[in-house]
Amino acid sequence: MKIKHLIVLLIFILVNSALFADEIDETGGKEETAKTDGISTNDKSDKTKKTDNDTFPRHTITLDLGTALISLQVTNIMQDVGSSENFIFGSALQYEYQYTRKTSFAIRFDYRMLHTFDTELTTMTLGGHARVYPRGRVFFLDGMLGYANLMMTKENKDMPMSHYFKYGGKLGWRIDFGSPGGFVFEPSIGYYMIFGKTHIERQDIDDFDSDLFFLFYNFSNVVNEYMIRYNFVGGFTFNLAVGYRF
Repeated sequence: MKIKHLIVLLIFILVNSALFADEIDETGGKEETAKTDGISTNDKSDKTKKTDNDTFPRHTITLDLGTALISLQVTNIMQDVGSSENFIFGSALQYEYQYTRKTSFAIRFDYRMLHTFDTELTTMTLGGHARVYPRGRVFFLDGMLGYANLMMTKENKDMPMSHYFKYGGKLGWRIDFGSPGGFVFEPSIGYYMIFGKTHIERQDIDDFDSDLFFLFYNFSNVVNEYMIRYNFVGGFTFNLAVGYRF
């Protein structure tokens, strides 16, 4: 787990460093050019902003199809080895605003649902993303902070909703098929962690006929909580998003 935390921390450091460096470069570059050419800083800034607005689109909307496609494959496997009622589904919708050529901010909504045997899980995440495009082109680093929840039904009994603070990062490529603008394809991979309590029903040993059943029940709860934290609400993600940039 220490390695995973270090990976996420490294991504955050890279994103923040690049944001800070980009701001310094832009400010320093404008001041230096203004002094050399004998043009006022305000005039140069206005001209730069106008040029930026004219040369690249700032808005991108994407829908994640990778999670949905993987869900279909996993659902087929779950139904082959278990009940035909087992299934999993997930997708995400994101809006991104390009602030400069190298920096952008986005808001993303994720939805996932899992039904297997006697358990049904549903999670939703609303997160804010800060992105850095180191070369101002395709490759990006993405850091996220947000809120996630979990709704669980086990043996037809609803558990209290769980609330989490979710954070993490990813790297990916936004491939623009326009000039620029138009259709975009965005593959990415990342890792997310959650902080908060998962509400799973706990029972005392007196509720069971034998110690073996009690141990099995507690073991299943531990497995469920691990899966929720590191494979469902949090954990590694692989996304294949498609969308439109304008």
